Amino acid sequence: METRAKALLLITFSLIIGCAVNPVTRKRELILLSTGKERYIGTLSFLKINKETLEEGCFVKSGPAVEYLQKIVNSFMPFYERAGSMPVQVAIAMSAVPNAWSVPGYIVVNVGLIACMENEAQLAFVLGHELGHVAARHTAEKYTQSVLLSVGTQILGVYAGSIPKAIGDIAASAYIASYSRSQELIADAQGLKYMALAGYNPSQSYAALMQVENCTRKYLKNLGIDPKSAGFFGFLQRIFADHPGTQKRVMELKFKAADYAPTGVLNRGNFPWLKRWAYVRADLLGKMERAVILANKDKYDEAQKIIGLVIRSLPSDSEPAFICKIYTLAAYAYYKLEDYYMAQQMAIKAIRAREDYYVAYKIAGISGIKDGSDPHVAKSLEIFEECLSKKFNDRDYNRLLRKRPLDETCLKGAVIASCKLDHEEKCRKYCRLLYRRFGVSKVLLRYCR
Repeated sequence: METRAKALLLITFSLIIGCAVNPVTRKRELILLSTGKERYIGTLSFLKINKETLEEGCFVKSGPAVEYLQKIVNSFMPFYERAGSMPVQVAIAMSAVPNAWSVPGYIVVNVGLIACMENEAQLAFVLGHELGHVAARHTAEKYTQSVLLSVGTQILGVYAGSIPKAIGDIAASAYIASYSRSQELIADAQGLKYMALAGYNPSQSYAALMQVENCTRKYLKNLGIDPKSAGFFGFLQRIFADHPGTQKRVMELKFKAADYAPTGVLNRGNFPWLKRWAYVRADLLGKMERAVILANKDKYDEAQKIIGLVIRSLPSDSEPAFICKIYTLAAYAYYKLEDYYMAQQMAIKAIRAREDYYVAYKIAGISGIKDGSDPHVAKSLEIFEECLSKKFNDRDYNRLLRKRPLDETCLKGAVIASCKLDHEEKCRKYCRLLYRRFGVSKVLLRYCR
């Protein structure tokens, strides 16, 4: 009883000291996350989505296109409420989905959304909208809600100075970038404010929303997907579920836009160049995503034809992240078609384009094991070992986590491959390591005897 009373007292004290003034709404809110930990979660999310997800992964973090977007965001800094405490970097995700998202410290814009915009002012609204989420501390709000819905021991864990494992899991997915409907409306108002004060035409705020809705319909039509069907992509379902209806948002923005001067620029930079750059990449990515859809339907010839066409059409100035994503999607399509040899070959090409995209390692390794022949299993062992080494020595993770991470999937793959090949010394080594780091599993019971 005494322990429970102490826990209740500490939780109550935490609720009292956790109240802070929201930089945007200027209201006092319960926030159980410091700025430092907020930045930590944002960085971990950015790293994991970039390096370890197929849907949104593979970011372009430098180059003319990123500099173009960063310049727009920098023009918002005089009006951004957290300019001194939470700087923001921009990256471009190699995904044809017309979407953008943000976490503390980062804004990520899909190449498909850039290709969708009609002018720089529309793009400025989208960037401002995402900056608004960061300004209003929406990730910290979601974190606080998740803690309050969990057991009291999690709260105690946070105030003991550690972030619970559950938070690491949240940060590993785009879920953390999926905001509530009320938060989306707040971000809309912020995006309008930033772009209008920076000199862009405020009417392009609601024009951007309507353009994204149109592009999303076209994107789904090109994939042959019905949003109401059971096969609708989960991440697209989240986009539709978490955003208020476009009509409501347009009406709100039209009302708020009246507070700003109706004039303003549409373009400052060479937007036609940026749009062409994005369109070429979004078009090829969309075709490859179509190949994945066909592969899921076992349409081998149609999928293979598209894969070959896309690879032959890669522009000579392709970024490593773009090449990596194209080959990874091709590998995934071949994996779904059960052509494990081609899946492994495509994934190896992806790895050579970008060595820290761990999704490609896993597709390549698993495909070789599925193939089953000794040469391909041996190649899988080599790939899984390379994955373990690359991630163990990954400077981004080492700096952030202050430890050397061990990839569980690649370690399990190394166990299976080495044991299948009767490499007794390696089999024992990886089995012991798997047991020590991740405990008993079906993999251990089957192979580690």
